[in-house]
Amino acid sequence: MSTIEIRGSDYSSVRIEPELSSEERDLYFTKSAGFPRKPSIINLGIYYDIARNEARSERFVGIMPLSKWINSEDEGGWEKPSDSNVNIIISSRFGDPMKMLQTVLESRERYDKNIADMLLPNIDTWENWSKKDVCAKDSNVLYGIIKDVPEISLPKEADNQENNIAKLMSDINSIFEVSNFLDKLKKVCRTVIKKSSIRHEENLVGKVKGRINIQKQIKHNLSHGRLDRNYCVYNKMDIDNLENRILKYALYLCKKWSIQSGDIFSEEIAFCENQLRDVKLVKCCKKDAIGIKNNGAYKQYKEAIEAAVDIFERMSISFNDEKGVSELKIKQKVAPFFIRMDLLFELYCRAIVEKALDKINEKNYQLVPYSENELYVFGKNKKVIGFQNKNIPDILIKNDNKVEIVMDVKYIPLDEKEDYMVREITHQVLAYMLITDAKYGGFIYPSMEIINDENPVQMTNKSKYGYSIGLPMNCNDYEQVVNMLSKFE
Repeated sequence: MSTIEIRGSDYSSVRIEPELSSEERDLYFTKSAGFPRKPSIINLGIYYDIARNEARSERFVGIMPLSKWINSEDEGGWEKPSDSNVNIIISSRFGDPMKMLQTVLESRERYDKNIADMLLPNIDTWENWSKKDVCAKDSNVLYGIIKDVPEISLPKEADNQENNIAKLMSDINSIFEVSNFLDKLKKVCRTVIKKSSIRHEENLVGKVKGRINIQKQIKHNLSHGRLDRNYCVYNKMDIDNLENRILKYALYLCKKWSIQSGDIFSEEIAFCENQLRDVKLVKCCKKDAIGIKNNGAYKQYKEAIEAAVDIFERMSISFNDEKGVSELKIKQKVAPFFIRMDLLFELYCRAIVEKALDKINEKNYQLVPYSENELYVFGKNKKVIGFQNKNIPDILIKNDNKVEIVMDVKYIPLDEKEDYMVREITHQVLAYMLITDAKYGGFIYPSMEIINDENPVQMTNKSKYGYSIGLPMNCNDYEQVVNMLSKFE
C-alpha cells in the first residue's frame, strides 16, 4: 500500500495526500451531515461531512493508523491495521496539549477523585477501543493508547511546523508512558516490596556470620595481622534484587525526563525513590526482564515490569562527546494514541481558575471540587430537575459554602460566533444559575488573542450578569482570569 498521510487540527477540515476516490473514502470514513452522534476514536473520529463536501476531524488529537470498515455476514467492524504506512496526525487548534496536561498535573485538581480517574492510564486493545463510546456523558476517558498495533514513525520533514508536531506527539506519548509506569510502580511501593536471598560479603570484627572466605581472609586480614577480623560470606534477605533494579533504573529514566519537562511527576518520583532507596542503581535493558515470574504476593510486579520495559524501549541514556555529559534520548516512534481535547480543555480551565483564585487573597472564593459539582446541583438526593438530566456545570465557585459563580467551559471560539449562535450556550448557563441560585454566571472559551477585554452580557433582570472569558492560548499570562474573577462582588 502506498503511504497515505492525513493531517489537520481538531474540529476542522483535514488534508489527505494523495486524495482518495469516493469509493475509497467510503471505506475509511463514516458520512454525516454535521457532527456525528457517536464519534469513534478509530481514525481519530474523522468523518465525511456531506453538507460541506469534505473530510473533517472531531474532538480527538493524536496519531493513529488508518483503518477501513469491513462488512461481514454478522455485522461490520473496523479492520485492525497491520502496518503504519497509512497514518493520521491531528493537532490542536488552540494551544499546546502538552502544556495543558502539565498545567493539570501541577494543580491540586489532580488529587480530586474524579479527575484522578481521568488521568489514570487507559491502555487497551484495538478491538476493545473500537467498541467503546468514549464521548458518552458518563465516560471519564481523557486519553487512550492502543497497545496491539504497530508503532508509528514520527515525520522527519524539514518543515518547522511538521517538526514541532513530531516533537509534540513524542512528548505527549512520553507523558502517557511515564504516567503509566509511575502508576504501576506506586502500587508496588505501597505494598510489600519483594525481597530475595542475596549473597553478601563483609569483613566483620570479632564475630562470624555465615562462613569464612579463606582466600579473602588471608588476603585482607591474616597478611596484615588483623586476627580480630573475619571475612565472611552469608545470605541475606534484601530488596536489592533484579526486579527492583529494573524498576529503579526505569524510575531514573523517568526522573531525567521529568526534569526536562518541568518536574511534572516530582512528588510521585520522590515517593518511589524513597521506597527504593536501598536498591542499587544499575543500568538495565529489556533483556533483563525476560524470564521474570511474579505471582502470589508479588503479582503487582508483573504490570510494573511490563511498564518499565516500555520505558526502556522509549528512553535511553547516551553520552554526548562534545558536551561531555550524559543525555536522555527519546525514540522517534510512538504507540497510536488519542486525547479528548474538549475534556482536556475543561480540566485545563479548572486548573487555571484554581491558580487565579489562589492569587485573590482578599476574597474568600473557593473552587468546588470536581467530584462535588453534582452534589451542589442536585443535592444529597441527586434528584433530576426538569430537563437538566445529567448536565453538570464545569466550574462552580463558592463563597461561605454557597455557590456564587457558575462557569461553563466551551471548546469553541465564541469570539468568532454570531450572537444567535451563542444563545443556546447562554440559556444553558442561565439554567445552571437558576438551579444553584448563583449570583454570577458565564463561560470560558479558547482565544488566540493575547489580550481580551471583559464582555458583560445581561442575562436576567435581577442584577445577575454573565461573563465571557476568552482564555489566551498562546501565552503564559493568566492575569486576565485573575482580574476577571476579582471583579465579581
